[in-house]
Amino acid sequence: MVIIFTTNGEKYACRIVGMPKDTLSIENRLVKFKNKKSRHKIISTFTNEGYEMKELNEILPNGFKYKILRCKTPPFQNDEAFKNIPIPENSYYLLGDNRDNAPDSRIFGTIQRDQLQGRVLSVYFGKNLTIINKSL
Repeated sequence: MVIIFTTNGEKYACRIVGMPKDTLSIENRLVKFKNKKSRHKIISTFTNEGYEMKELNEILPNGFKYKILRCKTPPFQNDEAFKNIPIPENSYYLLGDNRDNAPDSRIFGTIQRDQLQGRVLSVYFGKNLTIINKSL
């Protein structure tokens, strides 16, 4: 589920990947939940503003699928910082779908329930014509 949340007076949109009382890890830039690794399937490769990118279908251990973008050379390379992350009660762990270039819980930490503003149902205008009126 993609949600809107506020932190430090700014609004952001991210996907909920960790629920209250969960423990998760991020290994090789994929979510690991209850000792089960996510899987991924490459959809396409392309260059965006000089960066080599991959579009992937990430498949969580519970079978939920969504698309993410990954850079060939990511800014978050220290997986040790993202192992066995406990999610407190009334908190959520959020990741951006542009996984390697998104302000999310890797920067802000967990997000409290009262910081959630709503659920994103669709994107009407995107950066290019391929993502206009796209259902989430």
